[in-house]
Amino acid sequence: MVSRAYDDHKRRMAERSRAKSRDARDIGDIPPIEDPERRRLAELHFRIFCETYLPKTFCLPWSANHLKVIDKITLVVLDSASLAVAMPRGTGKTALCMAAVLWAVLLGHHRSVVFVAATKKLALDMMANVKRELETNDRLLADFPEVCYAIRRLDGETRRAKGQLHHGRRTYIEWGDEKIVLPEIPGSDASGAIIQAASLGSAIRGLNHKTPAGEQVRPTLGLGDDPQTKSSAQSPVQTQKRLEVLTADIAGLAGPGQRVGLLVPCTVVAENDLADTILDQERYPAFRGERTRMVERWPDDDEAVKHWDRYAELRIASQRSGADPTAATEYYRGNRAPMDRGFEVSWTERFDRETELSAQQHAMNLKLDLGPMFEPEYQNESPQSADGEVEALTPAELMGRVVKIERGLVPSRCERLTAFIDVQKKLLWWMVCGWAPGMGGHVVAYGAWPDQGRRYFTKRDAKRTFAARLKGEKPEAQLYHALGECVEHVVGRSYRRDDEAEMRVERCFIDSGAFTDTVFRFCRESAAGSVVMPSKGDGLGPRDIALPDRKKREGVRVGHHWQIQRPVRRSTIHCFYDTNRWKTLVAGRLRAAVGGDQAVTWHAGNQRDHQMLVDHIRAEWPERVEARGQVLEMWSQKPHQDNDLFDCLIGNAVAASTLGVPVELGEAPRPQRKRRGRTRVTV
Repeated sequence: MVSRAYDDHKRRMAERSRAKSRDARDIGDIPPIEDPERRRLAELHFRIFCETYLPKTFCLPWSANHLKVIDKITLVVLDSASLAVAMPRGTGKTALCMAAVLWAVLLGHHRSVVFVAATKKLALDMMANVKRELETNDRLLADFPEVCYAIRRLDGETRRAKGQLHHGRRTYIEWGDEKIVLPEIPGSDASGAIIQAASLGSAIRGLNHKTPAGEQVRPTLGLGDDPQTKSSAQSPVQTQKRLEVLTADIAGLAGPGQRVGLLVPCTVVAENDLADTILDQERYPAFRGERTRMVERWPDDDEAVKHWDRYAELRIASQRSGADPTAATEYYRGNRAPMDRGFEVSWTERFDRETELSAQQHAMNLKLDLGPMFEPEYQNESPQSADGEVEALTPAELMGRVVKIERGLVPSRCERLTAFIDVQKKLLWWMVCGWAPGMGGHVVAYGAWPDQGRRYFTKRDAKRTFAARLKGEKPEAQLYHALGECVEHVVGRSYRRDDEAEMRVERCFIDSGAFTDTVFRFCRESAAGSVVMPSKGDGLGPRDIALPDRKKREGVRVGHHWQIQRPVRRSTIHCFYDTNRWKTLVAGRLRAAVGGDQAVTWHAGNQRDHQMLVDHIRAEWPERVEARGQVLEMWSQKPHQDNDLFDCLIGNAVAASTLGVPVELGEAPRPQRKRRGRTRVTV
């Protein structure tokens, strides 16, 4: 009897404890909505939502550019559009993205949202901001109690989420760092809505959520807040990978038959970076890219320019010497009317009220402090060219060189066929080109050896190398063997012209710069010795004597900024050429109208097929330099970018010239002499 009574007591106490725990975990009745009309007005108007529920975040009057972005966000959320908009630094891109996430899920526009940032840390920071608003924003609590009341009852303890109840039923709320699931409350527009954060380098393709009922829920809205870093903006590989994530991975998240709304607020960091690329409406029209800028118009009348020059002198002097830091501001105060004349800024409220008098002064201070970086950071334009720099070839210009001639086929206008092999430590780059009189050309085919099996790659991320294929051999032997295979692949075959004529490569230059001995030996011993020839390019400056002007030496043949000679202590002739002058010449051919006699084109393919070639060409830029009475374009390579295919194109053009292809129309081609004995192309 005693034992039974004790067991009954234990059972009653356990039931009381469970009931107490259940009561503590049960959030009970949800408070009523404080102002249903206020909530209704915000349902379809994103601007009203921001002004009503996030007044501390959006405390300044909107600029015209803000209103443009708000309209774009509305299209993305309500119509599942894909849009990209560039905004200056500090304009509130991240805050608008956070507000868009809240608007989309709280009012039931989207059940699953993912915001994507450049790095995991930035993604987690944005998620933390969203969670903070849901936890602490009293206005949201008042009008969205079915969400925020349940979150408040967690009291900041993530572990409480698992057991939370609403009238005895689990809410299934999740409150993690990378993913939150809003409480399942009957009648709630946001019941069970999912918000996830991810970086562009994470496994975005696998983002989904399985509900307690077993349903798979995929994201239908993506926000790519500033999806690049300064480092990734300088890397064509990272830019290409991030571009593929935005255009393919995120776009396919929703699954068959559904569209994903995608907004990409961004800032241009460097020319041809991710932001610069997706904002180009010719290349990516689906994003309907739009650039907003801090300064809409700079002052241009003489009086204003004179005053701003004096302002700059005073500001710089105070920074250098520690002089009165307010001198420049006082000068602006006294001359503000003429200095502001014609000076238009996009957001008149943006300036430091403690040290500045206007948004115009703020913009000028940033421009003086940042120099050329002001253009990308605040104007969302590629960095301005330095003094004397020549306008670089644009992606649109280069993609316009594609003609409907399949890879490997030679246009009928081309009379000679050349090749070039650029030698690197682990792989070879190659290109075959056809040439017409006047140095109009066509890229017949190009690639790397060993073949990488990918349309886009760099030397740094190449996975197949000739060094790996010949482990244990000395580097010289590895290169020698690779050259043999590559030459056989490129030179040891015939090419068909589109008029059915058969053509073969008549001259193949092999870059000998870094591996001189091995390249010379290969060319001397190769079975293709009548075709292959070592070559070396060097960028001569305006202070150097141009090759055609140098003293003529016996046994040296001089052409258009190239010369063929037999070097001392070597039995193999080689070609030396001026890369600066030839790059300028070829760049002109890349600007010539397609269809003209002097245009350079390349074989058929879509944008992604030729993106690597475009990036290699754009990896160099010219700068006009004057010295000793002559002006010359000096070409420089951008850091961390491959330019090997551009080198291949230049080498092909030089090879064509050595075969007698005239550089200008109207020149008479040089006749080719015949030699007895071993067959070899005459030089």
